[in-house]
Amino acid sequence: MRTWWVVSMVVAAGVLGACSGEVGPSGGEDSPASQGPSSNDGASSGTSSSGSNAPGETAPPEPTLDDIFKSLKSGEEQRKELCARGGTNRVTQMMCGASAPKIESLADLQGALGLAFQSPNSTGRNANGQNGNPGFVLSGHSSSLVARYTSAINPRAIVFSPQGGANLVAMGFVRGEQFAEIVARDSSQNGLRFFLVAFKQACNAAPGGCTPGELLTPAIEKGWTSVTIYEDTDVKNTIFDCTHCHQTAGTNTPKMLRFQELQNPWTHFFRDNTPGGQALLADYHAAHGRAEGYGPIPANQIDSSDPARLESFVRGAGFAAQPNEFLTSRIEQEVRQSAPSQPGNNTTPGTSPTWQGLYSKFVAGAAIAPPYHDVKVTDPTKLAAMTSAYQQFLGGSLEASKLPDIRDVLLGAAAVDMGLAAKPGLDGKGLLVQMCQSCHNPNLDQTISRARFDVTKLATMSREEKEVAISRLRLASTNPAKMPPSRFRTLTDAEIGLVEAELRR
Repeated sequence: MRTWWVVSMVVAAGVLGACSGEVGPSGGEDSPASQGPSSNDGASSGTSSSGSNAPGETAPPEPTLDDIFKSLKSGEEQRKELCARGGTNRVTQMMCGASAPKIESLADLQGALGLAFQSPNSTGRNANGQNGNPGFVLSGHSSSLVARYTSAINPRAIVFSPQGGANLVAMGFVRGEQFAEIVARDSSQNGLRFFLVAFKQACNAAPGGCTPGELLTPAIEKGWTSVTIYEDTDVKNTIFDCTHCHQTAGTNTPKMLRFQELQNPWTHFFRDNTPGGQALLADYHAAHGRAEGYGPIPANQIDSSDPARLESFVRGAGFAAQPNEFLTSRIEQEVRQSAPSQPGNNTTPGTSPTWQGLYSKFVAGAAIAPPYHDVKVTDPTKLAAMTSAYQQFLGGSLEASKLPDIRDVLLGAAAVDMGLAAKPGLDGKGLLVQMCQSCHNPNLDQTISRARFDVTKLATMSREEKEVAISRLRLASTNPAKMPPSRFRTLTDAEIGLVEAELRR
């Protein structure tokens, strides 16, 4: 099986609902219409050239990291460029000595950032962020770049400095992605800086690339063969650009931390004393048991996940005001009233007028996608099958090479409400607004090529720009220039036809 690439932002519920590919709609030698996918690291390469058959089905293959970053520097060359920018923050302090530090695992990276567990044997929420340990949480759903692949069986882990202040640093990680994301406060520049730590494993050089057994188990957390650190400015013209979420008001405004589920009961986060948190923990342990750690978090600490710590971290950093905030208590109450079996049983989806208001803003291009209204995002049948497979892997009766992609557990019928598919009934203009405007708008850095395709200015956009955009709609899902990238949004063939018709007007 070939690797599927997905991306994430470091603070939960940040989103990058991109419609662009690696470069913006432009002609010339880097015109995406002429670019085809490469397979130089043995990762995914698909054959689909259009949209999906139905929203919510298994996601198509994604471009490889090598495809997306082929125009960027790497290794020591990139380290020197990063260090030339200077600054005083945990990442540059880690990387910018006389030579690069030796980072061969997630634990190495965690330790170099000052986020290692100093008292790993302590348990309970009182140990979270105490006794030298970092603060930490696990999330069973994300409205960010990893929305398709985050669930209770493959959660998103975030560790962060409990004290914040000038040494604020946080790291996000989810299995299946060969990178970790970092945000750090730079005291000399009086602001936040965002970084992507991309790594490779030995399997990248193998025929066919990395398998789920090498990406969705503890194997991904060690044995790294190379590491490259990019800053947000390095990737701003790729589909990894984080400013759409963390600098939404424009390039001259401060960057911010995003945490849409800021208040108790923190709907999609593991916590051992909330109904939703307990339901997610139960699904996690059913697959992983209690002896396996996850990412940067030791096994005996999993139940100590505490979103209250993350709330304090975000508030303490000055970001208590969250745009389009997901009001967890009110939404959960409305969902339970509409579907009393929630949150433990999500067979009957809940409804929430409060959530619907947030979703309407997203459809109108005025806000990022809200998290899903229900606690669980998983299909019970799919989850049971993948749980059984992972249990067999842990028990030794299923070889790692035979492990299926355990991320394939999402409730397909909920793809629209998760923001992965378009709201039914939209016309071509409405589809462009919902699916593309968050990445193609006047607040972008106007020096990058993607800025030339501005959804808010379709009436004055040149015919050339529109034709290039049209050509990108039916590119293979593995092409970095695919519009929109399948990792974020999926359009059906009929919806693509509506968008094409709008662009041909």
